[in-house]
Amino acid sequence: MRTVGQTSSVPHFASEFRTEEHVKATAAATNSQNDGSSLTYTFLRPAAFFENLSNDFFGRCFPTMWRLNGADKPMQFIATSDIGRIAAAAFAAHDSPKYKNKAISLAGDSLSLNEASWIFREETGLHGGLPEMYAWLGGAVRFAVADLRVMLKWMDQKGFGVDVPNLRQRYPHLKDFRAWVREESAWRK
Repeated sequence: MRTVGQTSSVPHFASEFRTEEHVKATAAATNSQNDGSSLTYTFLRPAAFFENLSNDFFGRCFPTMWRLNGADKPMQFIATSDIGRIAAAAFAAHDSPKYKNKAISLAGDSLSLNEASWIFREETGLHGGLPEMYAWLGGAVRFAVADLRVMLKWMDQKGFGVDVPNLRQRYPHLKDFRAWVREESAWRK
C-alpha cells in the first residue's frame, strides 16, 4: 500500500506527508477544545493517473518513460473520475469508520506496458499499441524533469503496492484500463 513519508525520495510524496501531518495536528488541536466541534479527514493516495496516457506530447512521453522501467514491469493506475467518486463518498460519510481519519491508497488496475498496449490495440483497433515518442525524447524528458524522474524510479523499485482486488471489492465501480480506454480516454469510440 502506498504510504507517504517525510523521508520519501519523491518530493511530492514528502510534501503530501507534511500536509497530512499538518491536517492531523490541526484535527487533534480542534478536537481537544471540547466545544462540540470535531474535525475529521480522509487522505486519498492515488496511484498514477490513466489520464497520463493521452494523445498529446506528455501522453505520448509517459508510455515511453514507462518503457524505460521495463515493458513487462507492472504499474498501478487509477481514473481521476474514480478518485472523485471515492472523495464524494468520503465527504458524504465522513463520520463512517470506513473514512473517518483514514488514508486510502487508490488504484483501479495494475498492468505492464505490454499488457496495456495489447488492451489498447483490442479496444481502439490501432495496431501500434499505445502511442509513444522516440525513446531518446522520452529519456530526455524523464532526465530533465527531476520530480518525474525520481517518481518513475520509485515506481520501478517500490511501486504503489495497492491491493487492487481488495479495493475493487470495496469500490466495484473502479475502472480497469480496458474500461477507461473504452469509456473515458481520448480514443473512446
